[in-house]
Amino acid sequence: MGRQLYFSRQYEPAVKQFRKTLDMDPNFVPAQHAIELAYAQTGMFREAVAERQKVLTLSGNPDLAAAIGEELRQDGYPGVLQSWLEGLNEVSKRAYVSSYHIAQIHARLGEKDQAIANLERAYSDSRQQSHLPEGGSCLRPDSFHATISRIAAEVRDPVVRSRATQRKE
Repeated sequence: MGRQLYFSRQYEPAVKQFRKTLDMDPNFVPAQHAIELAYAQTGMFREAVAERQKVLTLSGNPDLAAAIGEELRQDGYPGVLQSWLEGLNEVSKRAYVSSYHIAQIHARLGEKDQAIANLERAYSDSRQQSHLPEGGSCLRPDSFHATISRIAAEVRDPVVRSRATQRKE
């Protein structure tokens, strides 16, 4: 339920639902992570970082959790995201890292081309299928690529973006 609320951009009700999940299992990391994302979407960056710190502490990384708090104080939320991205790139040199998660960070930084490229990579990687939002594994490849191409065109081309905005009105 929380995930559906999140993807329909109902962030406050999503957080409440994820909190109910955490009432049942305080160590359920996916709910903590989802709360972090919801807070970030609403501009509540301190709260988002606090949730990330909880995730890191639960995962056995309290030193990293403390370092993130310091990064927030020094560089703001974009600096924290950039640091996470650099950390994931380092980890990816020795272990598998989800391209979908990298795409999320690029999107949150406003780096749309990199986000789209990583979503494409995530789609083509069979290990990723269960991580795509809204059941990416049940999409036909041609429809997924058409959707990504349309989104990419809207992001890159102001005329296409303008037409898309007019269609929605």
